[in-house]
Amino acid sequence: MTSVPKLLGSVQHRSRARSSVSALSDIDIENQFDKWKAFQPTFVYDVSVNQKGCIYWYWSCIVSIAIFYNLIFITLVVFDDIRDESDVQFLIGNIVCDVIYIVDIWFQTRIYFTVSQLEISFLYQPSPNETFQSVFEILDTVIGMLLFAGIVGSVADLVATANRVKTDWQQRMDSLKQFMMYRNIHSEFQQRVLKYCEYEMSKMENMSELEMRNYLPPILYTQVC
Repeated sequence: MTSVPKLLGSVQHRSRARSSVSALSDIDIENQFDKWKAFQPTFVYDVSVNQKGCIYWYWSCIVSIAIFYNLIFITLVVFDDIRDESDVQFLIGNIVCDVIYIVDIWFQTRIYFTVSQLEISFLYQPSPNETFQSVFEILDTVIGMLLFAGIVGSVADLVATANRVKTDWQQRMDSLKQFMMYRNIHSEFQQRVLKYCEYEMSKMENMSELEMRNYLPPILYTQVC
């Protein structure tokens, strides 16, 4: 028969084993992995950037400064005096900003994102699971189609208006040519009149006959009419 001390020892041993198993089951795997990674040697090519780290925010400040430089100082290049006086400085600033933008393209590829508590659809739009989601997706699609139809219609109206103005102007030019040929006006004078009409067309200013009579000299108006 088994003695009482041996039986108590086996029970205590089993209780310790169960407690150790329960302790291991309660271990936070993520914290243990972070601790393990902290003690591991750093890889040479491990250049991933944490989106919540200080490096990301420092680099965002540098890119923001470059963007504000382009927004503020590039507009000053329009003025001739400032551009001529600070041509070299503007060129150096533009080169520095271009280098920052090129490095930022590489920097954005090194950022890794936290996946925990975030729904990942692997670049595909997730399907709606509830009635509200389905209604929202339908309304979003309909509004997008209406906006697209409005933009396309506006572009079509602009093209039609431009063609109508061009056609009307071409008819006026043809009538003017026929009128000058009917009046036997000199060819050199005809070229001057046509160039003037092209100049008015480039400025998109349409003048009536009364306005032209006020602007033209009396002798020139008499020769034309």
